[in-house]
Parts: sequence; structure tokens; C-alpha cells
Amino acid sequence: MYHELTYKGPWMATLSPNVADENTEQFMRDYFNSLNEKDRRRFAAVEARLFGHGGIVYVASVLRCSRRTIERGMKELNELPHDPAGDKIRRPGAGQKKMSGWSEAEDHLISLLDVRTAGDPDDEDIIFTDLSPATLADRMAALGTPVCRDTIRDWMDENNLRLRKISKRLAGGESTDRDAQFVRGSITGPPSVT
Repeated sequence: MYHELTYKGPWMATLSPNVADENTEQFMRDYFNSLNEKDRRRFAAVEARLFGHGGIVYVASVLRCSRRTIERGMKELNELPHDPAGDKIRRPGAGQKKMSGWSEAEDHLISLLDVRTAGDPDDEDIIFTDLSPATLADRMAALGTPVCRDTIRDWMDENNLRLRKISKRLAGGESTDRDAQFVRGSITGPPSVT
């Protein structure tokens, strides 16, 4: 059953005959989530047109997508039968760019890890670091070779590099002269430079 969405204020709405019931909304969400990116945009656009005035806002809230997605879908539908994407999901040139110059980025990554790694005494093929992929991504960006954390995580997996916090495993024990070094420094004053 459909109801119409009527607004009583900037964010208040009441149901009237042009809004779908909860079961239909759930069905729309399930179907939307089963589609690829291009089909999602177009499905949302068709649904928004069916609801008429206020349809974009309503469908965006039901499908939990952005209004911009629906607007792009409407633009694509207006361009049919000419489809710039063709059989592809994205139009030509869209999508994440392939990494070029990985050797330079890999050199920076290795230099960052050079002093922050330790080996496993039981398995010499495994190396540990305390730097997370997110931290490494930030440091790589500062070096001028931005790489996303997922790419770094994949590189770490390919090279058997594991993430582990550096921790002190052996207790240092108690020392009878533990405070003596501090007391001696305060009695004689600060060290002087000659």
C-alpha cells in the first residue's frame, strides 16, 4: 500500500497515500542492496519518479543512499538509450585509479619499516612491525606517495609482515640503587657542558 508524504515543517512528515508500507520499504531495500552500482542508481531514480514530488528525498531515506545518487540515476535514465557506461558499471575513466610508480612507494614503505621491524625467532620468514597500515598510509602521504591502508595491508600480507605491538616481556626486576641516580643528579645540580 502506498501513502503520500506530506510535510508539516522542515523535518516533520506524515503519511498519506503515496508512501510505501514497512514491508514494501524493506523489500525495496533488499532488492536495492542486491544490485550493482549502476543498477542501484537507476532503480532508485525510477522509484523516486514513481513517488512524484518529494520522491527523491523519500526514496533516499528508504534506500539509505544519497540524493546525489538518485539525481545521477535520473540523469542516466534521461540519456537512455545512449548509455555512456555501456555494459560496464561505471562510465569510462571513472573508478579508482590504478597505482602507478609502486616501486617508489614500495621503497618509501620499506624505508619506513626498516627500523620498526623485528623477526620471529621460530619462523625466519615472518617479520613483525608495530606500525599499523593506517599509520603507514599517513606517513607515506607525508613522503609524497599516498597509498591507501588497504593496499598497504595487502602488501604486508604478501610479504609476511605481521602487526604486533612492541612490548617488554621480561621484567627488569628491582634495583637497590634505582633512586640513587636521580638523587645524585639533584644534589650535584644539572650537568654542565664543557
